[in-house]
Amino acid sequence: MSGRFDTHFTIVGVLHLVLGLLSLVGGLGALFFLGVLGALITGAATAGTGAGGLLAGGVFGTVFLVFLVTITVISLPQLAAGWGLLKRRPWAPAVALFVSLFHLFNFPFGSALAVYTGWSLLTEEGQRDYKLIRG
Repeated sequence: MSGRFDTHFTIVGVLHLVLGLLSLVGGLGALFFLGVLGALITGAATAGTGAGGLLAGGVFGTVFLVFLVTITVISLPQLAAGWGLLKRRPWAPAVALFVSLFHLFNFPFGSALAVYTGWSLLTEEGQRDYKLIRG
């Protein structure tokens, strides 16, 4: 038997998947740009522009790696939360609410998703429908 909030859980799950995929694709696009830029700087350094170019290439390489890790760390839990909500996993609401805290500052879409996630998962009826009310 599904509750009144069943549709909301599905919508929240799909929205988390979409925003997670968009973040991952956007991050990969930025990584590609930084990778090309870093290669150009390093290539210019090896062509005789001096040690400063090698240092700049190293800095870009480090930024590249930090950006990759950050995007992955942010996107994967959101993708997991979306999948978990669609499959009605017991851990999914907690992950979705945690990820939503970070999206409060991602105005306007992330903020709207965070508020919608909180409303659908934290109301008494939403908790009852998701079977999360503790004794």
